[in-house]
Amino acid sequence: AGSDAYLRPETCQNIFVDFMRIYETMRGKLPLAIAQFGKSFRNEISPRQGLLRMREFYQAEIEVFFNPNRANEFPKAEAVMDYALRLQPVGEDKPLEVSCREALDRGLVSSKLIAYYLALIQQFYEKAGIPRSRIRLRELDPDEKAFYAVEAWDLEVETSLGWIELVACNNRGDHDLGGHQKASGHEMEVLDGSERVLPHVFELSMGVDRSIYCILESSLATSNGKTVLKLPPYLAPIDVAVLPLISKEPLTSKAREIYDALKLEFDAVYDESGSIGRRYVRYDEVGVPVCVTVDHQSLEDDSVTVRFRDTAHQLRIDLKEVAGFIRGYLAYP
Repeated sequence: AGSDAYLRPETCQNIFVDFMRIYETMRGKLPLAIAQFGKSFRNEISPRQGLLRMREFYQAEIEVFFNPNRANEFPKAEAVMDYALRLQPVGEDKPLEVSCREALDRGLVSSKLIAYYLALIQQFYEKAGIPRSRIRLRELDPDEKAFYAVEAWDLEVETSLGWIELVACNNRGDHDLGGHQKASGHEMEVLDGSERVLPHVFELSMGVDRSIYCILESSLATSNGKTVLKLPPYLAPIDVAVLPLISKEPLTSKAREIYDALKLEFDAVYDESGSIGRRYVRYDEVGVPVCVTVDHQSLEDDSVTVRFRDTAHQLRIDLKEVAGFIRGYLAYP
C-alpha cells in the first residue's frame, strides 16, 4: 500500500529483457523474430477521434533480432524482391512505386531484411482490404524519428480523417540490448555462426484499434443507396447466412438442416425474420460474403441459391456442392 505503480507505455521492453532467455530455451538463431500482443497506456491529454487517440489501447509488435553484418544474407527476402513498395522518402511529396530490389540498389532501405519486413507489413494491409493507393511507407526525417532509430518508416493509410499512422517500422540498432547489457551487466551477445555479436533490432509496432478502424472504413461502401461492408471474404466475422425464402414449413426445416451442416465448418447464422430482401440488406451491412437461400425449388431438386454480397449476383448450385463452394470462396489468397 502506498507504493507507486506505473502502466507501460509500450509493449516491447519485456521482449528485450526476455530476449536471452527465449533465445536459449528455444534454441534460437539469428535472425529471430519475437511477437507480442497486449495493452499499452498513454497520458493523452485530450483523447479524441474515436479509436485513434486513446489512453488505453492494443498494440501488436514484432521485434526482429538480427546480425547487422549479415542483414543482406536473408534468403526469405528473395520472394519479395520484385514486389513494389509504396515508399515516400524524405523530400518526396507523394509515394513512389519502388520494388524491394530497386529500393536496395538506390539505398532507400539499408538491407534485404528491412526490405522484407516492410514488404510483409504492406502486404498485410493490402490483404486486409485496404487499396494500395491509400497506403504509404513514409520515411521519417531526423526531427521526427525516435532518438534510438537508425532508420524509421511509418506505414500510413489515407482515411476520411487524413493520413493515419498504423505501424511504426524502426531499425533500433543496438540501443535496446546494448542498454540492458550496460545497465544490468548481463551478457546480451550471442554466437551467430563463428561471430559473436550484439544483435540489432528491427521493430514493427502496430496500433491494433486504429488498424481495425481503417480496415472497416476502407471496406464500407454504398450500393444503390444501401450500406455494404465489403470486407475480404476471409476476414468476414460471419462466413455465410442461411435464409429460407419465407418463414414457413417445410422451407424452414430444410434451411435449418443446411444451417446445422454448415455451422460445423463455417461461422454461419440462420435467419427467417422479415422479407428476403430485408435480410439480404441486413447481412450486406455486416459484411457477410454470401447468403444461401432455400426456396421451393430446393425442395424439389436439392439445389439452393447462393447470393454474393458485393454484386448481388445469384448462382444456383447443387446442395451437395455448397460447402466446397463456400470453402473455395472464403479461401485466403
